[in-house]
Amino acid sequence: MRERKASASAARAGSTLQRLIGDRLGRRRALQWIGGLGLASIGAVAIARHDARTRELHDLSVIGDGTPVVVQVHDPSCPLCRRLMATTRDTLDDMPSIRYRVADLTSEDGRAFGDAHRAGKVTLLLFDRGGDLVGRVEGVTPADSLRRTFEERLAGPT
Repeated sequence: MRERKASASAARAGSTLQRLIGDRLGRRRALQWIGGLGLASIGAVAIARHDARTRELHDLSVIGDGTPVVVQVHDPSCPLCRRLMATTRDTLDDMPSIRYRVADLTSEDGRAFGDAHRAGKVTLLLFDRGGDLVGRVEGVTPADSLRRTFEERLAGPT
């Protein structure tokens, strides 16, 4: 009888041990799954923000709405275009009263915009507050030169 009780007690202890191990593994898996969901959520938010910024960056409807706009006629595969973009964005970081937009030549709307203004890639088009084209910069241009041009053509009384 004692052997039977000891055997039953050992079996219960074994099943309890298995439950504890199973629970721990189950919790670990659950935590990993929850962590994975968290990372996926962060990724989804980052993608959504990127998409929103991209839509805003390509929104040319702001031309003529009361704020000066610099529009880069841009081909994403062009190294010179990317250099001009980096310099332009850096320059405009210190000029918050001027908006920056992109007419992407790989899109139908961007191509139409470039054609309408007879502008090829590596070109900046400068629009005043009323939407009038007041300047054009062609080619990769140093930041100090861009700043002078933006100040002369776009900065003015607020």
